[in-house]
Amino acid sequence: MLKTLTTGTPAEQKQSRDEGRAVFTNAFKNGAQMGIGYAQVMWSAIERRQAKLASAKQAPKKQDWDQEISEGDIDATLEMLYFMWVAAGRDASDVTMDDILKIRMQIIEGLPTMDPQLQLMIANAPKIYAAIRQQWQAAAPGQRLQMAQQFGAALDEWGIGASSSFSESNSGGGSEYSMNAQIAQNTAWNAAKTWSSSN
Repeated sequence: MLKTLTTGTPAEQKQSRDEGRAVFTNAFKNGAQMGIGYAQVMWSAIERRQAKLASAKQAPKKQDWDQEISEGDIDATLEMLYFMWVAAGRDASDVTMDDILKIRMQIIEGLPTMDPQLQLMIANAPKIYAAIRQQWQAAAPGQRLQMAQQFGAALDEWGIGASSSFSESNSGGGSEYSMNAQIAQNTAWNAAKTWSSSN
């Protein structure tokens, strides 16, 4: 299973991911029901990540894309933003837990008024983030420099780090919400389209 995850065809990799997810989910769920401490912790984390927060207003065109936004999708979105922050050459020590919680809350509060494409991007953040990481790993130095510049520009445009701090975000809800369709038109959405066209 582990070998197929890294060396198999896209279909084989997906099958291995699905099988692995099912095996571990069942193991942690059953272990939690039996009162095994570590299994209870892991099952609690799985349940939290699966908790649904909202539905994207627009249905995805790809059959294997999701319309539901979960806690896990928000986690992946934040992980992706942090990856882009570091890849853009910004100081990782500038990112604190308070910063992350602040932006997380801004995203959640802004979900109802977000552009439908941005909602879909967040709903499928685990896939998009994986695609961006794969592109980064496969990129030559010059390509990584170009990606880093795109990451920095996108972060600034979204209001994250425009004043050199990860927490300097003006992405609140309502009409002033700045994380709108532009996120779908930049690096993350382009990566999503690249991923979807190759799978």
